[in-house]
This record gives sequence, C-alpha cells and structure tokens, in this order.
Amino acid sequence: MLEQHVNAIKAMDIGECLDYEPMYKHTTYKVGGPCVLYVKVKDIPSLKQLMNYIVTNQVPYFVIGNGSNLLFSDK
Repeated sequence: MLEQHVNAIKAMDIGECLDYEPMYKHTTYKVGGPCVLYVKVKDIPSLKQLMNYIVTNQVPYFVIGNGSNLLFSDK
C-alpha cells in the first residue's frame, strides 16, 4: 500500500522525490537514517497538491522546514 502512495506522489511532478533519503543530509545536527520518501516541492501549488493527496489518503508525513533542532532515528 505504501509503495502505491510513493508511486502516485512521484507521478505528480511536484518537485524532487527521493526514495530512502538519509535524513542526516537535511538536519542541522546531521543525524538520522532513511525516510521512505523525501519530497522537496517546487512551488506552493505543488505543496497544495501534495497535501491534498496525503490528507485524502491518510498518508503519514512530517514537515521539516529547514531541519533545525530535529533528531531522526538512524533506523
């Protein structure tokens, strides 16, 4: 089921979508293992499209902003 959501989000052409992206690359503390799908939207309409999809389909998500003061598990 999760794979179906990943494929649907990638098909939207909303920006950069990276599978199993290490989160240490996106936090100021430089810690954290991979997330299933990392999405960096290209503009506000793309963000709205993504949010509509994930809320409608109840896909778990987390907005990180600039990645300041965040710790993600290495798992």
